[in-house]
Amino acid sequence: MLDILMGIAIVGVLSAVVLGRGERSDSAQLTQRVTDEISTVVAQSRVWKNTRTVYTGIDIEALTDMELLDDTWGDGTGANAAGGDYSVAANAATASRMDIEATDLTQPLCLAVSNQLTSVTFGNVAPACAAGTLTATFR
Repeated sequence: MLDILMGIAIVGVLSAVVLGRGERSDSAQLTQRVTDEISTVVAQSRVWKNTRTVYTGIDIEALTDMELLDDTWGDGTGANAAGGDYSVAANAATASRMDIEATDLTQPLCLAVSNQLTSVTFGNVAPACAAGTLTATFR
């Protein structure tokens, strides 16, 4: 009887370890997906700006309409891998820069994506994470 209880306890511990690793793996995958999506918006926004001198007038829908983003992006509503929205707009202070927002992110996800993007943002400034929204500025 004791052997059976020990066996059940060992299986329980091993299951917890495996499930914990699976959650970390899912978290890392989601972080990478959101980071990749933002990188796509940055790259396609730069293509959009090549036909202009500033980012004034840019948004996700304009990028989709120009087929720089595929139709699944629409206007950015519900487009991010975490189920939230994306937006891109000219920076209010300097229209030669763009601001990108991703909404409905958990704080840990937001911070993980922020860490991934810091080295490529304007001035290498870490994107802000507030109330589930990541905000980053790019050139």
